[in-house]
Amino acid sequence: MMASGQLILDDFKFPIAEHIPLYQHPKPFIKWAGGKHQLLSELGKMVPNQFNRYFEPFLGGGALFFYMISKRMGFNAYLSDTNVELITAYNAIKDNAKGVIELLQSEYKEYTLIARNRQ
Repeated sequence: MMASGQLILDDFKFPIAEHIPLYQHPKPFIKWAGGKHQLLSELGKMVPNQFNRYFEPFLGGGALFFYMISKRMGFNAYLSDTNVELITAYNAIKDNAKGVIELLQSEYKEYTLIARNRQ
């Protein structure tokens, strides 16, 4: 049996959304097999206009979660997945988004230099 990970956003009553310009909706940072992105037009019809808690047992790329954020919904989110590394990535972004971005930029620069040297 696989260990599972959980990310709890219990203070997620989205004051953050008020500070995100409408043109900058948060989006999944990773594509995931079995993702819900293609189902969002139908799933969106089933989401209530207001609710307090959202439980996502199969987070993956988080398409539905990010969709609801883009709609400026306020809720407590309990996000989980059996992939511990995935949850670790979400926690890293939640706890230190700027640090993750800087690390990825550094890795990208290093990869680019290695790729150029191979040519």
